[in-house]
Amino acid sequence: MDVGVLLAQAQICDILARYCHAADRGDWALLRTCYHSDAHDDHGRYSGGVDGLVDYVSAVARSLTYTSHQLGQKWIEVEPGRTTARAETYCFAAYGRRSPKDGSEWFITQGLRYLDRFERRDNRWAISRRAVVMDWEHVSPVTNPPRLDDWLRGAVGPADPAHTFFSTEHLYPVSARRPPEAQDQEARRSTGAGAG
Repeated sequence: MDVGVLLAQAQICDILARYCHAADRGDWALLRTCYHSDAHDDHGRYSGGVDGLVDYVSAVARSLTYTSHQLGQKWIEVEPGRTTARAETYCFAAYGRRSPKDGSEWFITQGLRYLDRFERRDNRWAISRRAVVMDWEHVSPVTNPPRLDDWLRGAVGPADPAHTFFSTEHLYPVSARRPPEAQDQEARRSTGAGAG
């Protein structure tokens, strides 16, 4: 396998990871960058272009208390000429949904596969066609919710710790709980005090 194929596969893997982050964090501008503008997505209840996809997934996201997309194995075939590729990517997805009727919480898990056609246009790889395959789904009531008060919590949008983490030079997200000695070291680094 030559370096050009490996580079294409790495860039495609980055797009797949970016898609999951964007979907889970509600970053719809970032999600758009995973697709070419004329792409088509067969996404279960939605089938169509990127604008409609963003409308659909953002509406679904508003009905959920959390989402998590975990990527599994990927089979990526870069075609001769290195301008098109096909990829099958396994995904384990988990969602929380609160019933508007009685406030009960439901846990939904899905075994998905993304069947993607990628194209490189103007030296940029992106999805040109996607079909989402659902292999299985399980829905169950949440009967014993965990205590999460002590954990740094995920959120949709700029309130998520990853937003701060990637947009600053801090070693930890600003709101992260961390040992006092780590806070002291970070304070000394930022003020130039101490040599560590």
